[in-house]
Amino acid sequence: MPRWLKVLLIVIAIAVAVVILFTTVFPWVEQRLEDPTLGVLQVWRSPR
Repeated sequence: MPRWLKVLLIVIAIAVAVVILFTTVFPWVEQRLEDPTLGVLQVWRSPR
């Protein structure tokens, strides 16, 4: 397999991973962190 093809495949794989992170993973994490019904996070946010 030519070197340029390997580089192209790696670049495409990185691009796909970034798109998946920004479209599914990061919004899911943000939604979980902003959910006030989660007990552990409610303890972290409560003023002392």
